[in-house]
Amino acid sequence: MPITQVAQVQFRELVSPEEIQEARLSTICDCALALQKTCLHPTTKKPLVKSVTGGVDNSAEGLQDGMTHVFVFEFDNEDDKCVYQGIEPRREFTEAVSRVAAKYTVVDFTQGVFEYRRPSVASS
Repeated sequence: MPITQVAQVQFRELVSPEEIQEARLSTICDCALALQKTCLHPTTKKPLVKSVTGGVDNSAEGLQDGMTHVFVFEFDNEDDKCVYQGIEPRREFTEAVSRVAAKYTVVDFTQGVFEYRRPSVASS
């Protein structure tokens, strides 16, 4: 079943708007969008990420809790997502985000499944 991963970023307050812009454009956003092409299955060489998109928050609801940027990744299945978590380009993306983020959240869900199961915690 398809898996969707939503990653949200809140930049540190000490990061200047120029640093955010530079990091967002040259490191974080470009790197995130490239993960669809750079994260390949080690055996099949097929992309692990089925699709990726993202953007800057533009909600007027005021419920963002400081989050400014969102990335949405789609995987064909749980196995692809698990392999993706150990691939070098994904680790580089996570490191780039952690350098400028005050908070970084990731939520995964199986599309169409609403029965609650306590998630297992993966080590990075």
